[in-house]
Amino acid sequence: SAASMYLQAYNYYKPYGDFKNSQGLYQKHKELGTVYITTHIEGNTTDRDIDKRLKKLVENKFKDGYYRVAQNGARRDIDITISYRTYYNDEKEKQHRRHLQDKDESGNTLNFTEHTLEKQNRYRIELKLRASGKVSFSDQFTLKASSFRTETSYSGQVPLKYTKQANGSLKTRAQLERSLENDLDAKINEMLSSIYYDTERL
Repeated sequence: SAASMYLQAYNYYKPYGDFKNSQGLYQKHKELGTVYITTHIEGNTTDRDIDKRLKKLVENKFKDGYYRVAQNGARRDIDITISYRTYYNDEKEKQHRRHLQDKDESGNTLNFTEHTLEKQNRYRIELKLRASGKVSFSDQFTLKASSFRTETSYSGQVPLKYTKQANGSLKTRAQLERSLENDLDAKINEMLSSIYYDTERL
């Protein structure tokens, strides 16, 4: 680029002074070639960890070359807006009852009831990313995570071999959110890459 050529000239002739205003011309062309990007993140949660993560992804994608990323600025070549909503359902429960028969060691028929309690936590994030200005882009996606726990117990004439048991474990909202971090990063980076490649053609 012209900016890098002027910088090379400046570095070469630096011992002899500002050769033909090479440093000044370099700064001028560098400024002309700089793409200024502003970011706006809008979410429905008071937890700012997601906001920080999204902002960091944008900064990392545009950290090289002639890019400047800021929340606000007088010059805006590209505006990137990321809006998202998170949803969490805490311990949704379902109960099942089943009447069973079995025989004991003496061959007697026993009647008893099996009780099953199913618990589920669900987390979902819906995200939309838009870019406007010198580049136009819009895309969205939804990511989901859940955890399950099943508890089984018995009542009535219960044979000895039937015992209370539990399978699975419930995760907290934070744990479910963390389980989606890699997928979230991959989706956002894919979108930002499309914007990045478009800016390279400006």
